Amino acid sequence: MLERELLVAARDRLAALDWDFADAVVAEGRHAVHPYPAKFIRELPRQLIDELSVEGDLVLDPFSGGGTTALEAQASGRRFVGIDANPVANLIARVKTTPISSDGVAEIERLMGVVQKACLGTLRDLWLPDIPNLDKWYDRTVFRQLGHLRTLVLDETTNQAAADVAMLAFITTANRLSYQESETRYVSAPRAIEPDAVKSGFLKDLRRISSLVSSLTSEPSEPTRIMQGDARDPTLFDNDINDV
Repeated sequence: MLERELLVAARDRLAALDWDFADAVVAEGRHAVHPYPAKFIRELPRQLIDELSVEGDLVLDPFSGGGTTALEAQASGRRFVGIDANPVANLIARVKTTPISSDGVAEIERLMGVVQKACLGTLRDLWLPDIPNLDKWYDRTVFRQLGHLRTLVLDETTNQAAADVAMLAFITTANRLSYQESETRYVSAPRAIEPDAVKSGFLKDLRRISSLVSSLTSEPSEPTRIMQGDARDPTLFDNDINDV
């Protein structure tokens, strides 16, 4: 009976709140590291977190996407576990919520120097993904330069936080230089691309993302864990998530 009364009280409290969020702001700061489809505004999870938990509580998001809830839970002093099947989503969430040390910042700066000096596309032993209908989605020169760039990112980053930031910048660049019409429209729209677009675009994206995440340089007051997988898979919970 007490449990039911508590649930009814929580329902009534939530129903009485203003959910219009007329003053909501466009994603900024670490929320803006990378776009993600169907991302809700940060005010929504923040209000639920504030109303339904206290500092130190555990917030679980079984479909955590790009980490909006993760970042809001972290900012409000809650422990957090997020689960998603999309590895790109989990990368975005990690970049948003993982501190980057001075060593990581230095590694990113070093990578920028390496990329700036590189003649992209000249690497002989180059791994490239097998994409069906490649010419529909990429200019072949751009595609090869992106493959070379990916190799540099993997070879030149050993600090995990720096590697995640660099890989997210790479994904941002690769996405923008594809022929896909937009983030949400799976339509090919071929266009002319400048010869230096891969290098200049990546350096710009890397500077922007690293600047956005630079505010988080020390461990948050409560831990955050981003898990790869299907939340319906019970083996994900073999380790007690309350240990987070």
